[in-house]
Amino acid sequence: MKKWQKALSVALSVLMLSSTGLVAACNKGDNSSSSGGSGDSSSGGSTNVGGTPDAVLYNTENRPFVLASAALDGNFNPFFATSGPDNEIVGQTQLPLMTIDENAKSVCGPNEATAALDYKITYKDESGNVVYSDADAKMTTYEFVIKNGIRFSDGQPLTIKDVMFNIYVYLDSLYAGSATMYSTDIVGLNKYRSQDPNMADGSSGDYDARFVAAATTRIYNLTQYLSADEDEKILYETEEVLQDLEKTKELFMEEITSDWTEYETSLSGYQEEYNFTAAWQVYFLNMGVESIRTKKNSVGRTELMKIYEDPSNTDGPFKYVTTMEKDPVSGEDPADDPYSRVSIIASMTSDDALDAWIAENNNENVTYTREDAFREITKEYAISTVFDAYTSTEDKLLNVLSYWETAANLRTYIENQARTEYYSDPANKRVQTISGITTYNTSEKPWKNGENKISLGDDHDVLSITINGVDPKAVYNFSFGIAPMHYYSNADAIENTLFGVK
Repeated sequence: MKKWQKALSVALSVLMLSSTGLVAACNKGDNSSSSGGSGDSSSGGSTNVGGTPDAVLYNTENRPFVLASAALDGNFNPFFATSGPDNEIVGQTQLPLMTIDENAKSVCGPNEATAALDYKITYKDESGNVVYSDADAKMTTYEFVIKNGIRFSDGQPLTIKDVMFNIYVYLDSLYAGSATMYSTDIVGLNKYRSQDPNMADGSSGDYDARFVAAATTRIYNLTQYLSADEDEKILYETEEVLQDLEKTKELFMEEITSDWTEYETSLSGYQEEYNFTAAWQVYFLNMGVESIRTKKNSVGRTELMKIYEDPSNTDGPFKYVTTMEKDPVSGEDPADDPYSRVSIIASMTSDDALDAWIAENNNENVTYTREDAFREITKEYAISTVFDAYTSTEDKLLNVLSYWETAANLRTYIENQARTEYYSDPANKRVQTISGITTYNTSEKPWKNGENKISLGDDHDVLSITINGVDPKAVYNFSFGIAPMHYYSNADAIENTLFGVK
């Protein structure tokens, strides 16, 4: 069965709070100012249950600055982070071109945390002439004035080159992250993504079809291999098939590890209807390796097993009984079976086992608690159990390729691999830029106030993006964070390619 459905501002905040005395760094060598003191009440105030004097906890000179988050996958690459909590972190470290205000309107400005100082929208006809009604527009041009003087955290300046680097990453045909800027109908984008100068805007279907076909063929060959009898496997066993099989397992491991992160934080949401006390129980139920027990009702039909708070009131509160608990009808108890998952986890998380794990993993840089040890032990066991359950046989791997997200991820992987091979041929590198994206430098705003142009005071770079037609949602796709090219690209790409993108 498939599992159930499932800027810069942190740095600036810390900096601002530090300057107002609300944040102080801990000095391990100075117990008089550290929140890790001995708890001697002679320092003033009472001592809390953790052994730290209240005077220390509530003294803003010494109180640590703490940020909390839901469980993280740990993927903080701004181009490829996917989970909500990871993106929350990423969003605090990258200044966006535009941002969204409390009314869900795209905004920028000198007092906004954006790289754009100002912007303008212009409607044009098919010849590029300005029109004053979106009903008459065949194209829309967005012009963004880039602020001067912004620096990344390492001191390097944010420039129009960084802006263009990010745009060309997101619009590259090999980009496989979650951002969807490429869905905007930018003039010349299809020519660039297909590397076909004859490709018209809005007609990329034929170009994409070749890569979709390549993925379909390879996935078909893999399923044929998994479906074949043992004596027929040789007919389908190729190096490519075996590589795709290993990639399937790799992607499946990534998926179920991400699922653990999701379900680990949802325990409280299950405790009203289940006798769950730990995340691994939620995980096993949702991943289909454990289930709700069933029983026959009075008319012989199978129904889910429930225990009612008041047995005489079957309309009242109840809890489901799972295969991780004793069966109240048959008396079968997984705790009595030393090979059951329940018993194995109980053995792996005994006090002695937890203490042994802590002793093995603690070091001068980290100190684990029993709670930490329990989490890490059960996480590793739970994920490996689910992985083995769905990859141990070919039938189960076929299930993964049919119903899990891994199937879509494998298709995307193969399509991108086919694109990579396509672009490895120099003959297929014929369109170097996207014609609808240009830049220029000006000391005046790119629009008039009556008859007088508005001075910017200094020269500023301007990013110009022209799209086909009118799309009110397009500007939201331009609210991307600007990651530093010098950090996320490399010297060779910066030196020998346009915009630092291979």
